[in-house]
Amino acid sequence: NWSSVSGASGYRLDVATTADFQEGTFVAQNQSVAGTSSTVGGLTSGVTYYYRVRASNGCGDSDSSDVISAVPAPILAAWDVSGLSNYGSSPQAATIFNDDVTVGGLTRGGGLSGGTSAVRGWGGTGWANLEADAISGNKYATFTIKGDANRNVSFTSISTVDYRLDSASGPVSGKLQYSLDGSTFTDVPDAAFTYDVSASGGSIPPIELSGIGALQNVSDSVTVTFRIVNYGASSASEPWYIYDKDNSTAHDFEVRGTICV
Repeated sequence: NWSSVSGASGYRLDVATTADFQEGTFVAQNQSVAGTSSTVGGLTSGVTYYYRVRASNGCGDSDSSDVISAVPAPILAAWDVSGLSNYGSSPQAATIFNDDVTVGGLTRGGGLSGGTSAVRGWGGTGWANLEADAISGNKYATFTIKGDANRNVSFTSISTVDYRLDSASGPVSGKLQYSLDGSTFTDVPDAAFTYDVSASGGSIPPIELSGIGALQNVSDSVTVTFRIVNYGASSASEPWYIYDKDNSTAHDFEVRGTICV
């Protein structure tokens, strides 16, 4: 993400594996971004990536910003929902996961239902109007991650969340929570969402977890439960789901972190 520029109507983002942005090294080139953040998928753990951005408006583009670099943390668990139908299974096993963790798959709460319609997605129907009703009615989705023996886990981010909401009658709001005991949940800071209605899907900016002390160096005796609580639905029949918006085998939901031995 970056600071806004006065007079800009949008931005152009470049991401490459070389600091001089040589041709053939781009992951994203001149990518149009409406706001001041963008999710870049398909990155490889341990590889250094270089980023620069330009402000744009009807008169053209600015000079590029200073270049910054970042190395993505390893993937702890990720889901590619491209091959799913009927909102997927519950639990839905991770497509890939780190060899040093045990992952509990994406699971619909007892108040949610699958269906016979959605393809390239995992989720369901039955979402609540009020947050309190979503929690009391088990109308949420969960997954778990636990370090294997002698493996402590530090959570860095939920780096990718691609979703689809077809109607404003569905759950237009949501939040992410975590629990260290499976029963007492805490809101993740800055992880309250407003979902866009779009048949082509949308993306949530990366959710930072590295600043949450309770999610760093988590003992192998602790199972961390994450809970997605969606609400704001005026019709329980309207679905929300993690969605393969790019119609590809790229990850649609991805959790990153590090393992200490």
